[in-house]
Amino acid sequence: MLVYAIVNQPTDIPYWFARDVFYNYFDQHDFMDRDIENVQAAYLKEWFHTTEDGKQWFYIPVVSVAYGRSDLIGSRHRLAVLLPHLDELPIATATAFLTPEARQVLDSIPKRELDQRQPFWIPDLPICEKLP
Repeated sequence: MLVYAIVNQPTDIPYWFARDVFYNYFDQHDFMDRDIENVQAAYLKEWFHTTEDGKQWFYIPVVSVAYGRSDLIGSRHRLAVLLPHLDELPIATATAFLTPEARQVLDSIPKRELDQRQPFWIPDLPICEKLP
């Protein structure tokens, strides 16, 4: 399905991160810490917003930095759903409260800008009110 990227906060900046960059630069202990290995291949309805013109917007996962490591801010499930299907992951960086050191960590991670005016593909998976 084609969607547009939407972010939670106006200070969040959307990027594309290659899958191997995610594995090499993001804290994998933090990612795996929440039993996401057997996550259901489905989206939550709350991850989407449809505008009056019919555009489907997808709240992309968010990352920040805490104590020099990536912090996935409740985005683990979304990433676990997308990871097997996308070579590049749409992820927003939360910048509102970053220390200069945390900003340096995020700036050092290879990425490219995500244009929110351009739709992108995510796999056609069920959209659920709540997940089991």
